[in-house]
Amino acid sequence: MITRTHIARPYASAIYTIAKQENRLNDWLNYLQLLTQFINNSHIKSLLLNPLLSKDFFIDIFYKSYNVSTDHQLNKLLDLLFTNKRINCLPDIFLLYEKIYQEELMIVPVLIESPYPLNDTDI
Repeated sequence: MITRTHIARPYASAIYTIAKQENRLNDWLNYLQLLTQFINNSHIKSLLLNPLLSKDFFIDIFYKSYNVSTDHQLNKLLDLLFTNKRINCLPDIFLLYEKIYQEELMIVPVLIESPYPLNDTDI
């Protein structure tokens, strides 16, 4: 059985490759995080079920809701995801992109537990 993670992996990999070539890794991390928030919004989820609303409607709402500058590559991704009916894979795409990003940049998430309050200088 194919899961959303299997579907999302090639998208995340392709986005990472393009972002790296364009030296925009952080931009794409932010875009994907915002898109995930957008798609996970209960109002947007209900609107996505309405077949009368166009992909341009959702793209426009996204840009206006998050005050994001229009981006050609991001438009192409959103168009592709809507056309292929893969927009619901965005949270998985974000998680996989973030994982690739952290591995490539050798970022390791760490949880520090202390019985005492820590200052920035302590970390």
